[in-house]
Amino acid sequence: MTSLLTLDPKESNMNSKSFLLDRAPHRSISDLSEQIQSFTQACVHVVHEARNPLTSLRLQVQLLKFQMERSSLAPSLQEVWHQLLDDMQLEIDRSCARLDDLATVAQLKNETLKLNLC
Repeated sequence: MTSLLTLDPKESNMNSKSFLLDRAPHRSISDLSEQIQSFTQACVHVVHEARNPLTSLRLQVQLLKFQMERSSLAPSLQEVWHQLLDDMQLEIDRSCARLDDLATVAQLKNETLKLNLC
């Protein structure tokens, strides 16, 4: 059986987020609390591990932009490369934003949570 854990957007100033939790009918609140704590620790670990390569990619894209602007490439090629690097930067920033969302959820401690355990 699974249950839905939903953050109350009124209390946390963010969009409603939902997570499925494994919950057998015989589980106690402490079991559920341990499961949420494990989920939180996993989120923190995933965010940390995913941010490291994204930060490196972001710096590499910035370096490529810097080098490209000082290169002797034809203007048409510079424009193509500039657009590609801008697109890469945008996707990296979007990924970082999703990681920030996950980190925010993982760091909620005393926020109001709506639990629908039925």
